[in-house]
Amino acid sequence: MADEIEFLAGVWGDSERGAIQTNAKVLDRVEKKVRELEAQVARQHDEIVDLRSMILGLGALLKLKVLYGDSELAYEVKAAYDQLVPPPPIVPMSTDPYRGLPAAEPEDSDEAKRLMKTAQDHHFSKQFGEARAIYQDIVERFPRSKQAVTAEQQIKNLHGV
Repeated sequence: MADEIEFLAGVWGDSERGAIQTNAKVLDRVEKKVRELEAQVARQHDEIVDLRSMILGLGALLKLKVLYGDSELAYEVKAAYDQLVPPPPIVPMSTDPYRGLPAAEPEDSDEAKRLMKTAQDHHFSKQFGEARAIYQDIVERFPRSKQAVTAEQQIKNLHGV
């Protein structure tokens, strides 16, 4: 901005150049401060959303009036956070560039199948915390797989346990 005003000072002449340069420097400082304040407001917004989700998650657990552990608390906080923060926009499925046909669905990886087997073993042996953690890992790492759909359902089933 100072460079643009410096150019204008050359147009108006030397008599007002000092005042113009001083005002340009002040304007640069004000713009920098505004950018800093905008960044601080964005950080504070994120912190407020995190705190609100924590409070809503605690409230949901208190409504249940049951003893809870860290995994249940984390689940409720994430659910509350998801309510407060809109999900990212859905990216349309890619298509075949030549025929306009939908691209083939990604096949399930061996890793997702192995994790699902491990989670089910924990689930059946009543190690619900470990099973829930593995189900959550499947959902996060392989969101478009068949195993992710099953894992999401199992997380919902384990909600009260």
